[in-house]
Amino acid sequence: MTRKSTTERQIEIIREATRMLGATGYHSVTTKALSKKIGIAEMILYRCFKNKDAIVLACILDTGKKQMENWHKIVATEIDPLEALFHIAADFSYNPSSESVGFQLLQRLCAEQLEPSLSDAIASIYTQFCNFLEEHLNRIISYHRLNEQKQEKVRHLAWVLVHWGSGLGQMQFLPIDEAHTEEFKSQQISLAMNFIKDHLWCTPQ
Repeated sequence: MTRKSTTERQIEIIREATRMLGATGYHSVTTKALSKKIGIAEMILYRCFKNKDAIVLACILDTGKKQMENWHKIVATEIDPLEALFHIAADFSYNPSSESVGFQLLQRLCAEQLEPSLSDAIASIYTQFCNFLEEHLNRIISYHRLNEQKQEKVRHLAWVLVHWGSGLGQMQFLPIDEAHTEEFKSQQISLAMNFIKDHLWCTPQ
């Protein structure tokens, strides 16, 4: 049996830790339970990461990185940035899957008491989301040649999208039947898009 490299082990640990942390939270996951779940000795875990917080931090950063990569892929496939925003909004509303456990991790950790370094890392990820959306909203303004006066409210609209996506994403992990229907998803996306268009296309007062 081929021995895994440290990098391969780290990827394996991050993947499983993200799933466990997202399902039960920071205080319910121990390095002993994590190593047992992966099927490795606990000392191997500590060869890859200094401590539990280092693992959690790696999970947070990995989640942010994957989300940004996914959104950049969406933007690259659409000429019209407004259409790309539609697909980004849809990305928030999918039912839980192997790709969405990172978002579940962020949602779960936000509700827990954490070390400042971990809370700061989560805040940084959400700020990255806002920064990306702000830049993208400005692309929409430029592409559709909208009044540049709209730019003063773009930052606030970007945060609205982050709040909307976070709330909708959280609902996907709850036993609310209507929140798991395609009709619900399409209506939520439609309302979010109409809200953004109303604010970007309306005549400034």
